[in-house]
Amino acid sequence: MVASIQSWPGMQRKIRILSISILLSLTACTPLILSTMGMKNPRVISEKEMYAYGRKWNMSIYYQQTLLPTYVDEVQKLDSLYPALAKNLLQPIQAMYFDSSGRLISYHINCYAGGYPNLNWNRNGNFDVFPAKTQAPCDSMITLSRLLPHLKPLEFPCVKMKNLNYTVVVFWSRWTGRQSRHLVEFVQKNMKLASKEIRIQIMYVNTDEVFTKLF
Repeated sequence: MVASIQSWPGMQRKIRILSISILLSLTACTPLILSTMGMKNPRVISEKEMYAYGRKWNMSIYYQQTLLPTYVDEVQKLDSLYPALAKNLLQPIQAMYFDSSGRLISYHINCYAGGYPNLNWNRNGNFDVFPAKTQAPCDSMITLSRLLPHLKPLEFPCVKMKNLNYTVVVFWSRWTGRQSRHLVEFVQKNMKLASKEIRIQIMYVNTDEVFTKLF
């Protein structure tokens, strides 16, 4: 088993600084502007709050997951050799589309979206077709099998569909507010563009606990 985040104080400080710089890069770097984007102070939220967000954002509890701290440990392994990839994986708002083999074919992260006061997730019409056209580089090292061990279902047993054509994973959080909600909405609308024969599994992954500890 890999060491916990607490066992890597130097890496933890580096990730904390990186996470803050990621957020500030979204804006002109002032708390007021972050506030106008709907950002909140990071904190761990309860399962009850996750259920409430699920109801408001149409995220079924059977498809909700939480991100485990081991995810950051996994990214730490990549950081020294692939710093750009590690930076992408540590973005707070993400959507990943995987094909039937678990290969990443479409990737969307906040730092590529641009826009103010709302991130412009669809600025190039990325979500106008299914599967969505990729926004960020799809690195072959990002696979569904590598991601799944770091996700914990909020409700057990969770729905597990078989013979899938696509799996879509969305990272969201309370502290990124409406910016997360907008991405969730874009993905949900995008999935409706798929033909009825296509089998799609979606996972809504809450990241509040992991990012609160990093801060």
